[in-house]
Amino acid sequence: MSDLRKTKLDRRVAWSDTDTGGVVYYGAYCRWVEYAEAELWREAGVPLSESFDRFDIWLPRIEFNCKYMRPLRYDDPFKVCLYIERWDAVSLTYGFEIIRGEHGDHAARGELRVATVDRKVFHARELPEEVRVAFDEAGFLPPRRSSRPAIR
Repeated sequence: MSDLRKTKLDRRVAWSDTDTGGVVYYGAYCRWVEYAEAELWREAGVPLSESFDRFDIWLPRIEFNCKYMRPLRYDDPFKVCLYIERWDAVSLTYGFEIIRGEHGDHAARGELRVATVDRKVFHARELPEEVRVAFDEAGFLPPRRSSRPAIR
C-alpha cells in the first residue's frame, strides 16, 4: 500500500459540519470521503461527472466503516487521504484517513466499498476496462485480489 498513490484534500471544518456540541457530526466524514473519491477519479483522468454517462454506470455505496479516533471541531484544519485499497471485477474498496492538520494524528480512518452497476438495470457489472487502465496508469490501482466474495 505504501507505493500506491493517494488523493489528498486539505480542508477546514465548516460550521455546518458540527453538532450542537461543536464536534464534527459523524455524517460529515462520509461526505468528505466522497469529495476525495471524486478527486481521485478526476486525478486519474476519468472524472465522475463524465464517467456515469460515458460508461453507463452507477457506484452505489455498499459498505462504509469508520473508526473515530480524535475529535475535530469547527475551523480545525484537516486532510482527507483516500486510496484504492483493493478491488475485484465489480467493486472498489477505498481506504481513507482523516488527519488533523495541527497535530498530524488521525481523527478517523476506515473504508468505503462501492459496487459498479449498470444504470439501466442496476445489476453488478465489471469496472470498465478504460477506468481500470486509467487508475493503473495514474498509480492508484493495487494488484487485483479479492478478500471478499464478488457481488452478484
